[in-house]
Amino acid sequence: MKGRIVAVVAVMALAALMALAGAMMTVGAQAQERTQEWKQGVVVPMTGDLEKPEPIETDATGLAIFWLNEDMSEMCYMVYVANLTDVNQGHIHAVEAGNDTGPSVVWLFPEGSTQPMVKPGETDGLLVIGTFTEEDFVGPMEGKSMSDLLDMMEDQTAYVNFHTEANPMGEIRGEFNVMNQSCDSLEETFSRAMGTPMGQPSPPSQPSLPY
Repeated sequence: MKGRIVAVVAVMALAALMALAGAMMTVGAQAQERTQEWKQGVVVPMTGDLEKPEPIETDATGLAIFWLNEDMSEMCYMVYVANLTDVNQGHIHAVEAGNDTGPSVVWLFPEGSTQPMVKPGETDGLLVIGTFTEEDFVGPMEGKSMSDLLDMMEDQTAYVNFHTEANPMGEIRGEFNVMNQSCDSLEETFSRAMGTPMGQPSPPSQPSLPY
């Protein structure tokens, strides 16, 4: 049963990503090169094995999908998870120099809040959909620009981390790898993060997008 849930979650995330890719628009010439990198959306697979300084043994997995609006002033995101229990917060973190971890710079969950909130029980599917601007930056990113955050993501000095009651320091984590993503690599990304090949088994029908 869990294998079927995981497959459905992966299909939902892929359907959402493809819809987003089709909806993206090109911005002005000055931002065109960076927009090209982001126009398909950036997918961050999350597992317990990626947690640092020590990996976490967990069945939970996830995918965080990020994409920019037309003028690159607002970041939109969706987070899909499987087997994640009692999640209470999720963030983008900045890696500190000489360390594998660092402080939160953007809150992703709960959406629109900077206070933890437990989602009781196991979550399988869409956990959160939201947006943020540079006004929402916290910690060392407070007062900085969206371009500064993109620099961190592209330099792989930022990561996504979701925390639970059982693992308050983080249960699933994922690294940004913006420059090396393409549509051709999506199936491998989904299989690695969700633990099953895409389309096996197929859900009875394509799920509706959450907007």
